[in-house]
Amino acid sequence: MKIIKIVAISFLSLFLITQSFSEDLEKVDSNKPILLVTKGCPFCTMMEKYLNSKNIEFQKFDIKTSKMGKIIHSDVGARGVPVTIIGSKVIEGYLPDLVDKALKIKEAEKGKSSEVKLL
Repeated sequence: MKIIKIVAISFLSLFLITQSFSEDLEKVDSNKPILLVTKGCPFCTMMEKYLNSKNIEFQKFDIKTSKMGKIIHSDVGARGVPVTIIGSKVIEGYLPDLVDKALKIKEAEKGKSSEVKLL
């Protein structure tokens, strides 16, 4: 009887963790840049203000309070914050010039994929 209880509790725990993870995962929009930050980080604030000044819609995750933020930060192998992810480009630090370059590349790729050539 003890084994059945342990299996049931394990299954329930796994279900709850999976639900929590899938809810976080649904919050990620792969078409928008991602900004990984921590509270009190001045460079994070500067990058957020920079993206806002360019009217760029982005997703922000605090790597200390967001499960998804922690997962993304770990997956990209980042060592600090801010981290800006645009498409496949990962930019560590406050580097607005690199962010602009990555945004231009992303926009060019977007244009190419929707372009239809007639022969």
